[in-house]
Amino acid sequence: IVFFLLAGVTYAVFPRVVFRIIVAIMLIKISHIKLGSVLGYFYTADEQCLPDGPHFSYTYYITVAGIVGSIVNLVAVMLYQSYLSSCRFRPALMCTILAGAIAPVMDIILIKRWNLALGISDKVFFILGSAIFEHFVNIVVALPMMVIFGKLAPPNMESAVFS
Repeated sequence: IVFFLLAGVTYAVFPRVVFRIIVAIMLIKISHIKLGSVLGYFYTADEQCLPDGPHFSYTYYITVAGIVGSIVNLVAVMLYQSYLSSCRFRPALMCTILAGAIAPVMDIILIKRWNLALGISDKVFFILGSAIFEHFVNIVVALPMMVIFGKLAPPNMESAVFS
């Protein structure tokens, strides 16, 4: 219902080309599976609640994800600026959408405990998966969308488009 309401308002307020892009981006966003908040309970559950879980302390879970994620966000912006900013929009967007579709696989591997079968500890796989790969994908998926919004925003409506 919210999607249709937002799409209707966008159709009424913005030019049609902006409307189509905003609807496409909204569809891309709602199609990505994000398990982050649910996985917080999985990662931090104690032995009694989840005997075979990773049992991260809250300090490790929040600190590592925050610090490593911030560093990865900075690196992702620099890599996007260096390599993808000169690409045409559609190939760049398709590459980032594909990466976004692959990102939840890292969580599934950890939930199914396949990382242990591969000999990778939970903490290392968490850093490689959730703290690095997923943060990187989130930024790289968002950047082309922000760039196209910036290019298509009608004069004096930039703040409305970005909101």
